[in-house]
Amino acid sequence: MIIQDLTIIQIFIIAFAVFALSRVFIMYKGKRITIYELLLWCVVWIALIVLSVIPVISGFLSKLVGVERGTDLIVYLSIIALFYLVYRIHMKAEKLDAQITKLVRQIAIDKKKK
Repeated sequence: MIIQDLTIIQIFIIAFAVFALSRVFIMYKGKRITIYELLLWCVVWIALIVLSVIPVISGFLSKLVGVERGTDLIVYLSIIALFYLVYRIHMKAEKLDAQITKLVRQIAIDKKKK
């Protein structure tokens, strides 16, 4: 059977994904994210729900890319996604650091002139 009785971890994953989806919609409603970010995160969380309810899909996809188990594929993709997010956060932090340095220098120059 494709859809099986849900295990505790599947229920937890689905509950978490529904919670995350609700937060995404709240952030979009509050204009904290763009429509593109809304769509991206909706796809991510809905895909997680679908993979939790129908685990055969991850098994099928894993065979396509040469990974033994569907769970392994999900772990590998998650690690790749986390590395990418860490990279993005690092680049954003570097940019903020440069902006703060520039602002502090400008404030120091302005104070010196007074």
